[in-house]
Amino acid sequence: MLKNSILNSQLLEILCRLGHTQTLCICDAGLPIPPGNKVIDLAFLPGYPDIYSIIRGVLSCTPVEKAYCAQESQSSNSAFMSFVHRELTCEVIMISHDTLKEMSRSCIAYVRTGECTPYANIIFQAATSF
Repeated sequence: MLKNSILNSQLLEILCRLGHTQTLCICDAGLPIPPGNKVIDLAFLPGYPDIYSIIRGVLSCTPVEKAYCAQESQSSNSAFMSFVHRELTCEVIMISHDTLKEMSRSCIAYVRTGECTPYANIIFQAATSF
């Protein structure tokens, strides 16, 4: 067991394998995930775990150079966007929700949370740690 780290072994494995410019989608409970894609399903109950905790955990151990969010979240989920702009130090690129869903198909994995607020999805593009 690691000290002060993410406890989920599937998520840790994905984060360890994430290479420079590869992408990871952290999504709400409702984002459609295409069959055959790798999913780390953390959802337990509506709202648990929330996407904020998962984003903080991932950011604590993974360098991120870009993030992608749905433009629709700016008007439909301002709390999520405030959090994103407060917590991330990288460039945040706004794209349509449809584009985000299409882009997510090439992510190495989806991390599904119990988040049940609209448009609470983000794609991280990995940076290097050196």
